Amino acid sequence: MEKLLTSVTNRIKESIEKCGVDDSPLLQEIIALIELLKKFVISRMKRPPNIESMHAINLHDCRTKIAEVLAELEALQEMSEEQNSSSEIFLRDIVTCVNDEEEIMRNIKEVSEVEIPKEIANIEQQYIALLAKYDCDIGASHALSEELSKNNEIIKEKIKEMEDQLTVQRELYVQFKKEREIALMIAFTKQLDLLRRNRAAKIIQRTWKAYFERISLKKRRKTKRK
Repeated sequence: MEKLLTSVTNRIKESIEKCGVDDSPLLQEIIALIELLKKFVISRMKRPPNIESMHAINLHDCRTKIAEVLAELEALQEMSEEQNSSSEIFLRDIVTCVNDEEEIMRNIKEVSEVEIPKEIANIEQQYIALLAKYDCDIGASHALSEELSKNNEIIKEKIKEMEDQLTVQRELYVQFKKEREIALMIAFTKQLDLLRRNRAAKIIQRTWKAYFERISLKKRRKTKRK
């Protein structure tokens, strides 16, 4: 086989030289392929039978593994396509969310630029109105406090005046009571003298005794009331 391939190669080279086409790329490539085939054949011929058998087994295993790898590659390709589809859906969802967020941000910006200043101005006006009302209420409260203070002083003066009048009336009452008792005693003495003259001493004594008992009882009652 080696000799056959060598002979074929030599004949091709001779034909090339005769035809004068040494520079043909196609012919040079053919010669190179024949040389490669020759080396492969020589290598296969030099292998022992056991190595050739192992080579066949390894080649079969390689083909089996290649088939498995191709199957896995196909499954991975399907998974990749599914993931790409899921990624596209996820990407669309993200784009939708981003668009929604941008719309929300535009609305927030619009509100912050228009509505919030209006609300701030409204709150400021309310605050100014409340402050003015507070100042007015404070002024009214101060005036009312001054008026109440004056009225309180007037009431205190009237109470003191009434207390003084009450003290005077009490003193007058005590004096009047003493004078009345003296007048009663004088009248009683005169009556007693008159009764003595009429020789009614016993009646006079009983009357005097009853009178003093009544006076004493009244004094005791007044003392208890106090």
